[in-house]
Amino acid sequence: MLMMGSQILLGFQFEAVFQKRFAELDEGRKALTAVAILLMATTIGVLIAPSCRHRLLEMGEASPTMLQMTTSCAVIALLLFSASLGSDLIVILGPSFGTAASIAIGFGMTAVALSAWFLWALVLRDRHAQEMQMKEKSRHETVDTPTKIEQMLTESRVILPGAQALFGFQLIVMLTPTFAELATASKLVHAAALLCVALTVILLMAPAAIHRLSFAGEDTSKMLRLGSHLVTAALLPLSLGIAGDIYVAVGHALDSDALGLAAALSILMLLLSIWYAWPLLLRARYALSAGTHAPGHR
Repeated sequence: MLMMGSQILLGFQFEAVFQKRFAELDEGRKALTAVAILLMATTIGVLIAPSCRHRLLEMGEASPTMLQMTTSCAVIALLLFSASLGSDLIVILGPSFGTAASIAIGFGMTAVALSAWFLWALVLRDRHAQEMQMKEKSRHETVDTPTKIEQMLTESRVILPGAQALFGFQLIVMLTPTFAELATASKLVHAAALLCVALTVILLMAPAAIHRLSFAGEDTSKMLRLGSHLVTAALLPLSLGIAGDIYVAVGHALDSDALGLAAALSILMLLLSIWYAWPLLLRARYALSAGTHAPGHR
C-alpha cells in the first residue's frame, strides 16, 4: 500500500509542476515542491531496496538480515513519506488559506502521521513477544521453489501498480499547455522517461505472463531464475524514468536546468546504489568470505 501510494503521489507532484497556477506560487513554495518530489522519489527507492536485496543477494531465501532490512526500510520510508506529505500540504493550501494556516496544517498532519505510525506502535509494542519472535527468526530458513516464485511474483505486483500510475501521469503531463512551452531538451527527456517507465511496466508484467503461457503455472527453478532477472532488470529503466522526470520537473519548478540536472543525477545515483551496487557488493563480499555465491551458506 505504501509503495502504490508513494508512486501515485509522486505522479501528482510531477503533474502539479505543469499546472497553470503553479507559476503563481512564490519561490519558497516552488522550492518546497522540488524538495517534496525528491523526498518521495527517495521513499520509493527505499521501499524497493528490500526486493533488490532479496533477488540479488538472498536469491529468494529467508534470512534474519533480510527481515531486519525490510523493517528498517519501512521505518525510513514512512519518515520520508510523512515529510513529503507535509510539504505538499504547505504548497497546495498556501494560496487558498494563507501561509500561516498552510504551515500549521502541514506540520500538524506530519505530526499526526508520525504519531499514528510510530508513537502508537512504540506504546503498544510488546517487548517480550518481539524478543521471542526475533529468537524464532534468528536462524536462516530454507524456502522451497513454489514459495520463492510466489514471492517473486508478489514483488513484481507490488511495484507494478505504482509504475502504471506514474506512467499515466506522464501521459497526462504531455497534454498540458505548460508542457508545450518547455524547451525541446526537456520534452525529449520527458519522452525518454515515459518510454523507460513503459518498459518497466512491460518487464514487470512479463513474469506472470511467462508463468502462465510458457510454464502452464508450474513452479520450476528455471521460471524462478527468469522471473527474478526480469523483476531486477525492470528497476533499471524505472530508475532512469524517475530521474528523467525529476530533471524536467525540478528544473521547471526552480527555473534552472542545472539544479534539475543535479537533482536527477543525485536520485539516479541513490537508486542505482541501493538497488544494485549495495546488494551486489555484499554478494561479492559474502562470496569471498564463504567461498560460495549462496548467501544461505554464509
